[in-house]
Amino acid sequence: MCLAWAGNKFVHPNHAVNSYQKHVIDAVLRGVSEMEAIQAWMDGALAQLPELN
Repeated sequence: MCLAWAGNKFVHPNHAVNSYQKHVIDAVLRGVSEMEAIQAWMDGALAQLPELN
């Protein structure tokens, strides 16, 4: 579901997958709750959108 949401937030679909793995999976492996990691990742993705800045 997260990757479907991110589909139009990144230039290429594989960037969404790479970003998710880098930020969410790594955070969970460090002990961050999955929900917190996903929220931080989503906030970061939204912050990068030009129309919101």
